[in-house]
Amino acid sequence: MLYKYEYDALGNIIRKEKTSVIKGKLQLDIEELTYGQYCNILTISRSSSPERKYPIIMIGGRSLSQFETFEHEYNEDYLQTKKYLVVSGKMKRLLVVREIK
Repeated sequence: MLYKYEYDALGNIIRKEKTSVIKGKLQLDIEELTYGQYCNILTISRSSSPERKYPIIMIGGRSLSQFETFEHEYNEDYLQTKKYLVVSGKMKRLLVVREIK
């Protein structure tokens, strides 16, 4: 496997490319990421060549959709306390809860 990364001025990964060989053929998977003002991921856009069927089912984890949007909640110190996956633009699925003491 070969990985290639692109970064923004703050050091956040904005593009990931993974090249692998599946059944003797090259597979290119690309993820493009956008970030909010506190450097938390807001969106992930995935593409593949040859094209894959989405969602990609992951054993032991959630499936990966072609387009994903996230929302975050912060405490008074601007530290992330909750992370949600926004499904179909309306329903939120809680992914992470962080308790800060």
